[in-house]
Formats: sequence, C-alpha cells, structure tokens
Amino acid sequence: MIEALKMGQTFRQVAQEHRCSAAHVQAMTKPSRAEINASAPRRALRPALLAKDLGLIRYRGRVCARHPELEGERYTSTRKCRGCLRDGKAKRWPRIREEENQKRRMAPEAKAAKAAARAAVQAKREVKRAAERDARKAQREKEREANRAGFAARKQERKREERKEYYRRNPVKKKVLRARRRAREREAAVPLTAGDRARVEVIYSYARQRTLETGEQWDVHHIVPLSRGGLHHPDNLEAIPAVVNNAIADQPLSALEYILS
Repeated sequence: MIEALKMGQTFRQVAQEHRCSAAHVQAMTKPSRAEINASAPRRALRPALLAKDLGLIRYRGRVCARHPELEGERYTSTRKCRGCLRDGKAKRWPRIREEENQKRRMAPEAKAAKAAARAAVQAKREVKRAAERDARKAQREKEREANRAGFAARKQERKREERKEYYRRNPVKKKVLRARRRAREREAAVPLTAGDRARVEVIYSYARQRTLETGEQWDVHHIVPLSRGGLHHPDNLEAIPAVVNNAIADQPLSALEYILS
C-alpha cells in the first residue's frame, strides 16, 4: 500500500485495488513514532507536517518579518505567526467588546421590542381567532335558523296533510267544524257540553246518511238563521233536504213549518 501511495495513487484507488475502505488504508499506512523520528531529517524542510505528525501545537518555521523576536514560532493548525494572530485578535477585541457591550446595553430594549412584537402577533392572532369564531357562530346560527324554518314548514305541511286525511276519513267532523267556524264568525257560537256536541255530530251524521241512501243532498238547517240571531246549538239544528233548505233561505222556519205553510 505504501509503495502505491508513493507512486502517486490516492487512498481511494488503493482501497479499490485491495477491496477495503479508504479509512482502513489510511490507518494501515499511518507512520509510527519511530518512522517519524527516522524520517525527521527528510521532513525537515516541512516542519509544519512534522509538528502535526508529532501532535505539536506550535512549531518553529519561517521567521515573520513583523515579529522576528518570536524566531518563527507558528501554530500548527493555521501555520500563521503567533504574533500576527495575537495582534489580529488584539485589533478585533475592542470591536468585539464594543459589540458585546452594545448588545448588553440594547438587551432590555431588544427584550421589550421582542415582547411588543410577540404581543402584537398574539393580539393579531386573537383578533383572527375571534373573527373566525364569530364567523363560525354566525354560520351555525344561520344553519340553525334554516333548519328551524324548514322544520316549521315540514311540520305545517305534515299537519295539513294529516288534517286532510282526517277530514277525508271523517266528513261529518269536517262539516261540524265548518258550521262551528261560521257560527263563531257570526258570533252565534255558544259553549257546548259534551252531550250537545254529540247531538250536533248525530245530526250531521244523519244528514250524510240520508244523502247516501236517497242520492239527494241533505243539509243541516238552522231553524232560526244565523243572520237573524240564531245560535249554533243542537236545539236550533235539523237535517233536511238541500232543496227545502235552499227554498227556506233565511226565513226563520223549520222544514215542517215550511211544508205546512
């Protein structure tokens, strides 16, 4: 391996030839302390490399023109004169110290500025969150109102359909309620007991039954018309043919009185 390296090959090329890693080649070809000591005269022209091989921090190399008193003392890592590095550090040190002092003086202001900026960002974030919260609340309220309106409309439609179905199954009830409503509109409705309401339904049921049996229309007639102060009461109701009811019109006569007259 050493001969290959002396011939100018790199660690990678040697590692490829010997089928190993470049780090292994470098470790195998690292000179020992005895080899370093033996090669010292040969490496005298390269004192930096020799000092690095020996693990030294400083070495004596070419004498610096600005610091001849150090007799060429240099650092192994940078190969620069110790005096030049010291002077450079001395030149930089006031500036570094001034920057540190300025940072130290500006620390409270910087902290206050950072706190103010953080508070502003937090306030902006809170405003945004509040706006989003209000928007979500308004959207939920809008959807809730729409749901309420839709539910109310569906409920009303359902009640209407149920009422139609109820009236279709109970036509007598429908006529009773309509007559009751007309009487209430003319202020002729009076409080009815359960027995009176049953008598009214019986009268309307009889009129419907006669209509189905005879094939002619039978109506429930107010003996004293509502227009003349009559009341919507079973004592003032009777089932008669529609022809007789239309002939009597608004006369305060019963069917028997009309026939006899």
